[in-house]
Amino acid sequence: MKKQIIILGAGGHAKVLASALDLNGENILGFLAPDTPVGQKVFLQASVLGGDDYISSVSDENLFIVNGIGHMPSSSLRKEIFVKYQDLNYLFANVNHPTAYIAEECTICEGAQLMAGSILQPGANIGKNVIINTGSKIDHDTIIGDHSHIAPGATICGDVSIGKNCFIGAGATIIQGVDVGDNVVIGAGLTVLKNISAECVYTG
Repeated sequence: MKKQIIILGAGGHAKVLASALDLNGENILGFLAPDTPVGQKVFLQASVLGGDDYISSVSDENLFIVNGIGHMPSSSLRKEIFVKYQDLNYLFANVNHPTAYIAEECTICEGAQLMAGSILQPGANIGKNVIINTGSKIDHDTIIGDHSHIAPGATICGDVSIGKNCFIGAGATIIQGVDVGDNVVIGAGLTVLKNISAECVYTG
């Protein structure tokens, strides 16, 4: 049976996900967005279904949800939404844009999202609720922790370990063998040459 998908959120990230799902032939029921009028079109013919209470009225056993909330360094909303619905036993669909390249022996956990032109080389391990955004490159045997976001155009070299809840900015580069702790923010365009402790913020 084909998955029935509801997207949480109705902003820019949700629209990009809807495009990828549509290209993969998935059935998008609509979007949940408490602050947006019911029936408002978001992408093609898919519209806002209602707020958080709507999903409890859907009993389809093939229902999956997609986390359409983006991840910015100053917000934990995306993680909170994921944990909330996971605790309610909803299943999160993975989203793999058809132009994403996924090599052999990669591990991709629940709710991960691989956007257009992203690359995963052999042995990459992608945690839950992770965004690998447009054109990002994850090289061999690299680990990306749960709820992290690799922003567009970032390059993560081989044997890198990135912790949970990290934000790696657009165009940033992390060289091979580097360990990055939890809750780290790397600004756009920066190059990381050595290990970084947890809870650090680096901006250019």
